[in-house]
Amino acid sequence: MEKCKSVATPMVVNDKFNDANSYKLIDPSIYRSLIGSLLYARGSRPDIMFLGTLDLGLHFKYLNEVKLYGYSDSDYAGDVKDFKSTSGYVFFLRSAAFSWNTKKQQVVAQYTAKAEYIAAAATINQGVWLRKLLLDLKFNQQEATELFLDSKSAIAIGKNPVNHGRTKHINVKFHAVREAEKLKEVKFSYCNSNKQVADIFTTALPKERFEDLRLMLVVCKASPKEDC
Repeated sequence: MEKCKSVATPMVVNDKFNDANSYKLIDPSIYRSLIGSLLYARGSRPDIMFLGTLDLGLHFKYLNEVKLYGYSDSDYAGDVKDFKSTSGYVFFLRSAAFSWNTKKQQVVAQYTAKAEYIAAAATINQGVWLRKLLLDLKFNQQEATELFLDSKSAIAIGKNPVNHGRTKHINVKFHAVREAEKLKEVKFSYCNSNKQVADIFTTALPKERFEDLRLMLVVCKASPKEDC
């Protein structure tokens, strides 16, 4: 690997996974065993877990206020096989990200707003849990946790108590979004797509965009004068 060319981003831009032409595994158990071994090695060997980004880390600054806020995003029909979308979220505490996730949605979203709404539901579930965790740690969140979305339509669906024609087919479990907003556990705020940090968890991005979002996550190079 010494002479291999490095790449600027972890994924190929605009690449779509498609297993239509893939070969059938002769023995899937061998493949699963290898993956399990790699996951174990990664979890037990910090020296190889972050290989390639040894000079980068999350930079937490000390701030008096312990404020929780998050970003929620989704691609739309990113999987070319079943046309399911991918949800992504990230939560910040004080100055840097500390909780994030990306996951393929279980249902097929028929339009962009629905994909964003489903992603928001998963984000809110995590946000409510984090609020309870912080409460146990004596960091009570007095105000509603601000959640940033770049979809005005998804925000409107979350705030609208009436199930009109476009939302009545959405699974009831996703409407926990409305309940959380009504109980003032979370509040929705619109952010421009350029400032949607969670985009880094749902889309393969070009170098400049990837590095900009990485910086917004407060992932930076360790400085000799500061602890990162």
